[in-house]
Amino acid sequence: MEEQTRTTETLSKGQELRVEAQPQQPVSVKVNFGKAELLGTELVAGKEYKLSSESQPIFTWHGCSIAHTATTDAAYVAEETPMRQMLNLHAALENQRQKAHDSNGQGPRIMVVGPDFSGKSSCCRILANYACRMYRTPILVDVDPNDNFFGMPCCVAAAPVTQPADAISGFVDATPVFFHFGHTTVKGNSKFYAKAVERLGKTVQAKLSEDDKARASGVVVNCPTCPSDTLLQIQAAFNCDVICVLDQERLVNELKRKLTASKVDGVKILKIPKSGGVIPLETEAKLRRTQERIRQYFYGVPHHNPFMPHSVSIPFSRLRLFKVGAPEVPLDCLPIGAKRTEHELELEPILKFSVDLLRHVVSVVGCEMTANSDQIKYSALCGFVVIESYNEERDSIKLLAPAPDRLPSTVFLLHETSFSDTS
Repeated sequence: MEEQTRTTETLSKGQELRVEAQPQQPVSVKVNFGKAELLGTELVAGKEYKLSSESQPIFTWHGCSIAHTATTDAAYVAEETPMRQMLNLHAALENQRQKAHDSNGQGPRIMVVGPDFSGKSSCCRILANYACRMYRTPILVDVDPNDNFFGMPCCVAAAPVTQPADAISGFVDATPVFFHFGHTTVKGNSKFYAKAVERLGKTVQAKLSEDDKARASGVVVNCPTCPSDTLLQIQAAFNCDVICVLDQERLVNELKRKLTASKVDGVKILKIPKSGGVIPLETEAKLRRTQERIRQYFYGVPHHNPFMPHSVSIPFSRLRLFKVGAPEVPLDCLPIGAKRTEHELELEPILKFSVDLLRHVVSVVGCEMTANSDQIKYSALCGFVVIESYNEERDSIKLLAPAPDRLPSTVFLLHETSFSDTS
């Protein structure tokens, strides 16, 4: 194993230390003196942080000294960062929040859009953290089914955030509401994605109508990379009045044109430069990050906030297991006079176990066994489990569950993702 050495960097005000770790090797950093922050979360001086293997930007407004381990491919100090623009954006949003608080009105609802690896989630995390540091409680919405703030891919989720994210494990204290999607990309089932976003939007609007502080604090929406028509569906679902576009002039013009054509007024479109520290991930790295997200849901963050999952056995006959989206039936195979249904929204039951189900993640739906199709598809989720094994003799399956308690529901929806537990 390569011996770790420690390097000290002295940052002037407005500079950013960008640390890029080798795959599966965490980086230890410590602020020796001064003040620094990681995506809007202030780092405690003298405390050592073990950061993940992704690029980590540590910024200082006033100057600081940072020590870090030397197991990195690169660690360099950047002069140009988008943090000043982010602070200006935060100040404008905070002004709207204060006006909303004084008038008991609606605070800003901002959605962040852009191409892959433009820093959308980083931007949302900074804005949410800065709002929390002003004692606001914004609702953080993540409709990116591939890289969700709240841990589990193939879903859309939202949660009020009451304090800044933990530097290592993120918004661990948030209590999100999840809705099932089942795919890691919007194009996996765009019709069902639109329905899931619409359902989440109604849930968020209901929360805003009953919580004065959340309403004044507003909403921050992290969007996936998707067509502009899908972005407009997201804008409508959450009634966003600010669209922040990262590093894509063409998308700015396209959204302006389509909003005008749709006669949607009162929406500001802002262009924000992306950080130079954003690193595109190869396919293997994307898959590894997806696995890590699932692992953290069940096992937490090692050496920081570990969890202890449990195995639960249940007869397969007691389950109602479904997949959203059925194969399209050719027109010439339909009965005379029959019309083709929206096969993307059909609920396909899985009545027999097959080895293809092993290791797959499934959503545990918060509904009764007697629930109808729409209730199953559009109910909020209780959590997630993984199908570990099948006992043919007993016709039972063993599930990896986050808690030893009895499952709150035995209505399951299948994800396209699987989880290889190597713990």
